[in-house]
Amino acid sequence: MLKKLKHTFKHSFVYSLGNLAVKIIGLILLPMYSEHITVAEYGIFSILETTGLFLVTIFSLNISNGMMRWWADSNDDQERKSYVFTTFIVSVVAIILMNISLQSFSGLFADVFFDNHDFTIYFQILFVSVGFDILNKYLFSLIRILEKSTLYIFVNSVKLIVILSLNIYFIIALNMGVKGIILAQLIGHIVGFLLLLPLLIKNIVIKLQLNVLGKMLAYSAPLAFTALSGVLFNMGDRYVLKFLTDDARVGIYSLAYKIAGFLNFFVLQSFQMAFLPIAYKMYKEPNAKRFFSKVFTYLVMGLTFGALGLSLFSQEFVQLFTPNNQNYWEAAKYVSLISVTVVLLGIRYMFSLNFRFSKHTFFLAVYVTLFAAINILLNFFMIAKLDIHGAILSSILVNIILNVIYYFSGKKLFYVNYEIGKVILILLLGVGLYSVSFLLNDFAFWSKMALKLIILSIFPVVIFFGGFLESIEKQRITESIRKWSNFKNLKSNLKK
Repeated sequence: MLKKLKHTFKHSFVYSLGNLAVKIIGLILLPMYSEHITVAEYGIFSILETTGLFLVTIFSLNISNGMMRWWADSNDDQERKSYVFTTFIVSVVAIILMNISLQSFSGLFADVFFDNHDFTIYFQILFVSVGFDILNKYLFSLIRILEKSTLYIFVNSVKLIVILSLNIYFIIALNMGVKGIILAQLIGHIVGFLLLLPLLIKNIVIKLQLNVLGKMLAYSAPLAFTALSGVLFNMGDRYVLKFLTDDARVGIYSLAYKIAGFLNFFVLQSFQMAFLPIAYKMYKEPNAKRFFSKVFTYLVMGLTFGALGLSLFSQEFVQLFTPNNQNYWEAAKYVSLISVTVVLLGIRYMFSLNFRFSKHTFFLAVYVTLFAAINILLNFFMIAKLDIHGAILSSILVNIILNVIYYFSGKKLFYVNYEIGKVILILLLGVGLYSVSFLLNDFAFWSKMALKLIILSIFPVVIFFGGFLESIEKQRITESIRKWSNFKNLKSNLKK
């Protein structure tokens, strides 16, 4: 089991480096956005970004999950490559149909979302960009199943350097504003696709597996619907916020989500990219259930520690990267609560695996759709009463209820003895340590920073000495610290 855990950590770490590049680019762009784009314009960009995410989720059909699931069940290399070809063709057809159906309605989208027909070109660019984004995400799934995580870093880094360079040119040199941002993203997606095209060509056999395609779609469609409902669940509140308030409030909320999203992107999504192909390959093995239980506990530890760090330093983080526009600074006070939703999302992801392994993905679609609708309805009430706090608190409440349902329903399909008691204590530890930080408001800046670092460092100390780890786990951690603290062997350790 230890070997599998190390394997999971290795690929999660490599993917996190690629995702770190995404966040670094985002951090570099934040000062530029705050300097050249108003909070209201940032809110407009957020609405466009959210709309794009909805479209990617709908028209990708989540077919890459079907490809990975059937790939894992096959030992025939030619058959696997035919699965890749079949599902890729489905993606291309879906993208063509999307653009044919939506491009003619670009003006309507502009009128409905922004009451301004001049935004038509924004949606025309967005729809093409969504198509290439779908292709990139499909090919990244191929990277995942092939476990070529270093290729992911390379492609992502080149793509993001292109996006960064074009953002600077379009926004500063040409003063294109939000239009420049989405145009840069389109070109970046095209570059990413061209870089990944050789990998696709190498791993396809031109043969349509029509006899299996129906089963793949039956497996993937509920997951696609679940993902769509998940996007509505997690991002639909931006539409409600825009409806009840204005673009500026959406901009503040979106910036807070971007900062808390560092935890989602760097930790949770990196873990998901590495873990799902591994989980599909080993869920039938004798020690699989204990493996999943330990991974669950470690994931919650990592997410809670990350959420604590972001929450403690959110104010300094926002001010550092938006130094010249204090209108953005309000976002800091929402980061801690949004970080809680990321932790809850990680917990739900692990519970959802029980449905995937048993091929009961239909239940995921039903649960998430139902609670997404409940969350949207609750948003109208909560945002009207509590503004941005209402959106976040609504999400936390519904996420907790949904996680409980996932846990008790999923254990009937594929039982894993998760360390629930230990996980609850880890969460309470994180909340308790963050609560202490409220006593630091009257301290001087550097004293406050030092004390926050002490609070953050208490978390791993309590985890190590507080009975959260088994003796073998402590032993392995100690060995790892000794190994990595020897900088003379750093190069060889990284190579391994």
